[in-house]
Amino acid sequence: MRVLFRGGVTGLVAAVCVLTSSFALPAAAQTSPAAAPDWSRWSFLLGEWVGDGAGQPGQGVGSFAFSLDLQKQVIVQRGRSDFPAAAGRPAFSQESLMVIYKKPGLPEKAIYFDNEGHVIEYVASLADDGNSVTFISSWDFSTPIYRLTYAKAGGDSLTVKLEMASSESPSDFKPYLEGRARRK
Repeated sequence: MRVLFRGGVTGLVAAVCVLTSSFALPAAAQTSPAAAPDWSRWSFLLGEWVGDGAGQPGQGVGSFAFSLDLQKQVIVQRGRSDFPAAAGRPAFSQESLMVIYKKPGLPEKAIYFDNEGHVIEYVASLADDGNSVTFISSWDFSTPIYRLTYAKAGGDSLTVKLEMASSESPSDFKPYLEGRARRK
């Protein structure tokens, strides 16, 4: 069988896109979304937050938001922190994106990205009392291990702590950043 495309490369690419898009997902997935996971224990994080903190990068101010997305299939966190010039270093901003997701029968996981080029995969652990969540990064001999904790701090406020441990001493976490945020 011989098929001719008169549209050149562009026509061929368009034809491949049309053909493959109809095969990309099973028919059931194309017609109805999966039931949304139960995110009720995560509700203390949802919303917009502003705060300040200090650590190795210096004193900074920032904001972040946690929101349900993709028809409540995931929680998306977007953040921005601004650090003024200090000790000969110019002012800078750090932006981040984290997607938290669930798979049936497994602990919640997250993947984090920022404008500094970090990509960190986390396993999440909600405290039994529902007052905090801790994210622990995957263990890799070539990178530090990160522990990120958000904890209720009374009223509409949170504490946020990022700690790091070396791959040689994976349980010896040292503070990197700490801050406090309040709901907008």
